[in-house]
Amino acid sequence: MGMLWVRGAGATVAIGLVVVALLLAGGTSLQIDELRVPEAIRNGSEESVILDCDYSLQENEHPTGLVVKWFFNEKDYPTPVYQWIPDQKPQVFGILKGRLNLDYRASDDKFKMHRALQITNPSPELSGDYKCTVSTFFNETSQSKRLIVYVPEKSLEVTQTKNDNAAVNVTCSAEGVYPEPVIVIQRQERPDSPEEALVQQIRNDEGLYDIYASIVLEDKVLESPTTFFCELTIPEANYTAKTSSIYMPGPPTTTTEAPPTTSTEIVAGTSLPVGTSGASRSLATWLLTLLMMACLRL
Repeated sequence: MGMLWVRGAGATVAIGLVVVALLLAGGTSLQIDELRVPEAIRNGSEESVILDCDYSLQENEHPTGLVVKWFFNEKDYPTPVYQWIPDQKPQVFGILKGRLNLDYRASDDKFKMHRALQITNPSPELSGDYKCTVSTFFNETSQSKRLIVYVPEKSLEVTQTKNDNAAVNVTCSAEGVYPEPVIVIQRQERPDSPEEALVQQIRNDEGLYDIYASIVLEDKVLESPTTFFCELTIPEANYTAKTSSIYMPGPPTTTTEAPPTTSTEIVAGTSLPVGTSGASRSLATWLLTLLMMACLRL
């Protein structure tokens, strides 16, 4: 409560500012009842998403100076992206410019009509913290929630390379993921104990993550056969993907060489396999020449 001190002759009188106290007491009635923001959306799965800031005011109180504002916080810095004052058109700024349906109405109440954001075609760059602030001349309140638009992997692979007769290199890789992923390699017989892997992560020009994990194990510590699992998770999206590969310890497997690919080439209007021997080609050419000479004599 604010206090006004008035000095009289030989006395000091404290006068409470009753009006200010009443205004502050009335201001406490402004509150956000619920801030509704989807936790995670798969990129390309929704045409639009709604972020709703539902608030309430004291009954019979005129919302003098009511303003609804939204802020976007991508890197610990809140940036204003939306503002609405009753009886005025909503205003859009920054990253949401051109991304909102300004005709959307969350309520028929003239003091709550444009409290929400309808974001069209949500995409990964719109992931971040969204803060709704509702204020009047007498009070202000706010809440924040995080929106994640995630991108699943374009590819997820586990490969094995035999270094020598006694060890194997197992690599797990995923490409084109957002937001930041986690990748682990596990063995079937040890599902609760991920292998200690060397992990490398790269963020490409599109803002997506490529991630790789690699381990080297000696055959003597492996069962025959051994199944390796590659597990990719996106913690913020509660998303998991998994693939596997079977490894047989022992000497490198001998790979049978595939037969050469046979293509064709055109020789004087007749097709012959490229792999045909030189003698066969000479005979074919000679026969073709005799046939052409016979035709000319007719």
